[in-house]
Amino acid sequence: MRRTLFLLALVGLVFAVVMSMLSGYIRLGDSGIDCEPWPECFEYSFQLDDEPGVTIGANDPKKGLRVLHRMMASIFGIIALGLVTLALWYRRVQTLGVTCPIVIFVITIILSVVGFYTPDLARPWITTVNLVGGMLLAASLYWYLLNFKERKQGERTTLIALCLVFVSIVTGAWVSANFAATGCDGLFSCRVVDASVEAFNPLRMLNIESGEMITSGQEGIVLLAHQLMGTIAIIIMAYVALVRLKVSSARSLLPLVLTVSLLGVVAAEMVRHSVELASLHNIFALCLLLILIQQYRRWDG
Repeated sequence: MRRTLFLLALVGLVFAVVMSMLSGYIRLGDSGIDCEPWPECFEYSFQLDDEPGVTIGANDPKKGLRVLHRMMASIFGIIALGLVTLALWYRRVQTLGVTCPIVIFVITIILSVVGFYTPDLARPWITTVNLVGGMLLAASLYWYLLNFKERKQGERTTLIALCLVFVSIVTGAWVSANFAATGCDGLFSCRVVDASVEAFNPLRMLNIESGEMITSGQEGIVLLAHQLMGTIAIIIMAYVALVRLKVSSARSLLPLVLTVSLLGVVAAEMVRHSVELASLHNIFALCLLLILIQQYRRWDG
């Protein structure tokens, strides 16, 4: 039974990571981020789907990826159901706990419901839930997998860094959902046309006129918030890495290497926006999240 739970969680983790990357890539492709100059080249040329989440257009250039994502999501639903069923059925004879399987199943249900309205790019919360939900699924599955081996709780600063990285991922998803990737010319050099709190209203609607999406002027403040949160997270991660060098240099340097790599990708994005760079940005963010979970739960404090 324990082996079955482990295999289900491991396969589920692989599916969650791939689905998260696919979802991000498809969403970034929909944003028209490759056109120049963005978003001016994009804002008057985007047509909303008449039936988001219901059908996949025959002429959709990402039809194959969308079909693959839906197939994987369907299989993952079976995996999540099997995981929570076994965890609850054998809860009296195993010490792994049932919290993670329940959380994983609930997130799966939420993403399934949201999937019926995807893609609906006029409602940023739908895109945000999809992107964040995928990464949260991967994080929850990895957290659960670490229950199968003896673990040691790490330092509080590592937990703080973990939380900050997750919040950075949330704000990054909000940037993507609001088409705000070019809201700044550089680090903290943002064109803040409208700094109202409405930019962070989780139920806001993007401006639509005659079926076309128009930028709102709030892109700068949305991206600035993400830059600030990401900077704080990087400072804390650097501190954690330097402190932990005394314990294990190899393990402590890994988060630092990932952070430096992420900074390199961000710097490249400032020069040229592309789906590939933005997708790599997402991959490094997910890797940092998983590495910090590993560091907090397994490595010596």
